[in-house]
Amino acid sequence: MLQPVIGMPPFVDGKYRVEAVVGRGGMGAVFRARDLRLERDVAIKIVRADLVGDPDSRARFQREAQIVARLQHPAIVTVFDYGNLPDGAAFLVMEFVRGEDLRHVLKREKTLPPARTVALVAGVAAGVDAAHRAGVLHRDLKPENILLPANGTGPKVLDFGVAKMTDTAAATSGLMTHGTTIVGTPAYMAPEQLRGETLDERADVSTLWGGIVYRHRHQARGGPGRGGRTTVGRRRAAAAAGAGARPRREASDHRRLC
Repeated sequence: MLQPVIGMPPFVDGKYRVEAVVGRGGMGAVFRARDLRLERDVAIKIVRADLVGDPDSRARFQREAQIVARLQHPAIVTVFDYGNLPDGAAFLVMEFVRGEDLRHVLKREKTLPPARTVALVAGVAAGVDAAHRAGVLHRDLKPENILLPANGTGPKVLDFGVAKMTDTAAATSGLMTHGTTIVGTPAYMAPEQLRGETLDERADVSTLWGGIVYRHRHQARGGPGRGGRTTVGRRRAAAAAGAGARPRREASDHRRLC
């Protein structure tokens, strides 16, 4: 549900009129706004100044925004514009999707029919595959980043590249492994991501299949899943125990779905 805008300037970059809050999170907030030039609704993600305020962070944000803006796929939320606010915060202007995220759907419906689950995963996998072919990793796939449009079209994946744009966020949240900053949501991270290793596309595949699909199906059967009570330490211990294992079968299944 949209909330009234409080403490937000009425315009962003002089051309987007802020109209309502869509949601708030650890990195900042998302607003619904009106593009006054093209006369269309857009979503604007405001990223906190402390995450992108220094010159290196701003340059990284700009570089990643340019890369992600080139991603064009029906299952990926399109990025239209980016920039910085006077207080040092950064913003991304994106396609506005009317609907709800997968987390809210699962909270309400508890479980999805197998056919709907397959269609959902196939749609997300297609978007992830398209991004990987363009050299872009998501790094933070989770139900909150999977949008289900109200018009019944396929799912759309949100926030490609945002985790890399703001990887200093991990330092403030204490997610460090052997001096290496790791970014993402611990309950859904791939083992190699928890270990702070260099990532490739298999990390996203592992998160989609192991973190999202398995967790959802396991909880639907009454299992404990890997919910909010799972500690970072426990996930890291499990990741360390499985060091060297790679999601090869999941990667093969992922390719077949695409």
